[in-house]
Amino acid sequence: MYKDVINYKLAEWVTQEYLFKVAKEVYDTWMSTQQWFVSREIHTDEDGEYFDIVTRDSKASADTSNEDMANVPNADQRFACYEMTSINSKGITMQASFGM
Repeated sequence: MYKDVINYKLAEWVTQEYLFKVAKEVYDTWMSTQQWFVSREIHTDEDGEYFDIVTRDSKASADTSNEDMANVPNADQRFACYEMTSINSKGITMQASFGM
């Protein structure tokens, strides 16, 4: 499994409720239809920053799907949720798993 961990702050006008609404639309219209898709989680830390953790079947599919993200039907709404200068992304590969 391969995970993209995307860290960001919300744009000033965006509520968590709105973020979740847009995230669900992305899931329903695009993400859930992709062969590589395993899961998506949205987390926050104690500073109020957000972390999207998108699990994919492989790094190769992550490289390909990242190029396709511009074709997401509501990409403009998704990008409007973020304070653009705050976005950081890192890919990680699972090496071992113990329990759930």
